Amino acid sequence: MARTAAGALRRRFVLWTAALAVATGPGIPPRAAAADAAAAAAADGGAFGAPLPLRRCKAARGADLPAPLRRRGVTGRRCSLGPSLAFFVLSSDPASWPAVKRGGGPVLSLEDPVAKRFWIAGAGPVGVDFGQARLVVNRGARGSSPRAAYYSGLADRLDGTASVDAFVIVRLSPGVCLLGVVASEAEARRLAADEGSTCLHAVGGGGGQRGERSAPGGATT
Repeated sequence: MARTAAGALRRRFVLWTAALAVATGPGIPPRAAAADAAAAAAADGGAFGAPLPLRRCKAARGADLPAPLRRRGVTGRRCSLGPSLAFFVLSSDPASWPAVKRGGGPVLSLEDPVAKRFWIAGAGPVGVDFGQARLVVNRGARGSSPRAAYYSGLADRLDGTASVDAFVIVRLSPGVCLLGVVASEAEARRLAADEGSTCLHAVGGGGGQRGERSAPGGATT
């Protein structure tokens, strides 16, 4: 029984790292992507679920979006993370940003916090390819309600030479806020797993920590 369980875990890990290599694209060599994933998996203790391709989430634009998110040129994906929790990844070329809606509460948009600065040195806004991007959710070691999530994207270098991988990390509980935008998935997972990480709050609030807080890289709310 133990040997069977161990084999199943190994197969799951191999499939997960293969999916990660596809999601991150040519910017990260497969061996480097696998090493990054292995280090991240060892650090988070199994709190994260398998990557969810954004193409599997419901396409949303115009009237399909909640009223506060509707704007010409904005498209998105709506991913259900539970009976009353919707995670939106929105795009208006060249930028993307997340938004969250819990039950009958207001939609909490993180467009302004994401646009607050260029998060990745030498690169511009983070865009998203809905055909390639992935959403990863931290539900805690016991598989409880979602605590944090991040999605993958790309940011063009300011010199126009290439694109770099980017990850947008969001705290979901207790309250919605932006944990940061980073170029390493291992760092994205670390931030999503660290309950002490500081945040930039969503437009309209979101509970949790209040007042001005330092965000990764020195920005403040």
